[in-house]
Amino acid sequence: KNFLIDSGSDAIIKNCFHSLCNDNDSIIISSPSFPMYKIYASMFALKTQEIGFNETPVFDLDNILSAIDSNTKMVILANPNSPYGDKKSMSEIQNLLNILYSKNIYLMLDEAYVDFGDKTLVSLINKFDNLIVLKTFSKAWGAAGMRVGYCISNLKNIQQIEKVQLTYPVSNVSLKF
Repeated sequence: KNFLIDSGSDAIIKNCFHSLCNDNDSIIISSPSFPMYKIYASMFALKTQEIGFNETPVFDLDNILSAIDSNTKMVILANPNSPYGDKKSMSEIQNLLNILYSKNIYLMLDEAYVDFGDKTLVSLINKFDNLIVLKTFSKAWGAAGMRVGYCISNLKNIQQIEKVQLTYPVSNVSLKF
């Protein structure tokens, strides 16, 4: 009930924007980051606020908090981040989630690179209704061609995202993988 499998995590990004955001909502992303965030945001008329790194390759979460306004609907954070590998701890993410929850803002936590030595923060979905964790088999598993990704969240979010999912998003071969 907490998992949604789709044709790559980028399809889930698209479906989250489509099902959880409205025209003229805004999203906040770090820069540089996965280019599909901006592409899908523009498809759904979402305003994108890009938050850059400071002088070091360590991303400052306070910069995200400073960028939040009344139109912010979602924050997207890759953890660990690509291309720099910056990682946020569970307590840092919990603090961020608490603030976002109080403002009715989703956190999409992209864990595409978590298998390269970091700890997943999936356990936080039991505490925060505003958390969506993305996973993929394309990085550590080397299976980008299989086109399988998934998200983990609460049942309400999963049911909402499923509404815009393709009828058969993943092939039989990919499912067997």
